[in-house]
Amino acid sequence: MPASRTAAAVLMIGGGLANFLDRLPDGRVTDYVVLSAGPLRTGVFNLADAAILTGAILWLGSGITRRRDAPSSDA
Repeated sequence: MPASRTAAAVLMIGGGLANFLDRLPDGRVTDYVVLSAGPLRTGVFNLADAAILTGAILWLGSGITRRRDAPSSDA
């Protein structure tokens, strides 16, 4: 397995495991939190979901790159 696919798999499995562990105490996962201090507001996303998404993008990207780099069989 190429390094990019390995990294993608680690991110997706790790994110899934983190979501599972987050769900254990109260049966739900907090996906998004809005933090505010006076007029300043910012959103904080679930890091596990970001890891899953990043892993999926890497996985798909490595498949596209691998097909493009594959040797031609038009001999």
